[in-house]
Amino acid sequence: MTDTLNIEATRTTPAVHVDKEKGMMKIEGRFIPSNFESACLLLSPGFDIIEGSQVPFRVDVLLSYLNKLAKRSLYDFFKRLNKMYENGREITIHWFFEADDEDMLDEGKEFTEFLKLPFQFIEIDMKDNVTLENAPCDEKTSVII
Repeated sequence: MTDTLNIEATRTTPAVHVDKEKGMMKIEGRFIPSNFESACLLLSPGFDIIEGSQVPFRVDVLLSYLNKLAKRSLYDFFKRLNKMYENGREITIHWFFEADDEDMLDEGKEFTEFLKLPFQFIEIDMKDNVTLENAPCDEKTSVII
């Protein structure tokens, strides 16, 4: 099995980058798949890498838009991570949202209603050209729920 995964973003799918050694997965962009299976196939290799590692893992999510199919596939992905978390794996989700995008914040918060997986919600200002590579992530910017 590979230790890294690099899937570039398209018009309808986010970039997905995973680094097993660093314990990091990043999902960034628009997520509007045309079918549920393709959405799951995008995230499944990342889950396999996380499952095959023993290091603590952080999943950073910065989506500008997601449709119902994307939300359902993310929920299934998070549910699988949640099982690992409940079995003692150290996994954290960092959900980034634009300062004026209450809808995207609410989308992320909905996942926490059914999962024990720890989420941190981090407000960013897209005017500063924030990406997951340069996003702030410290106690001052995070709201732990």
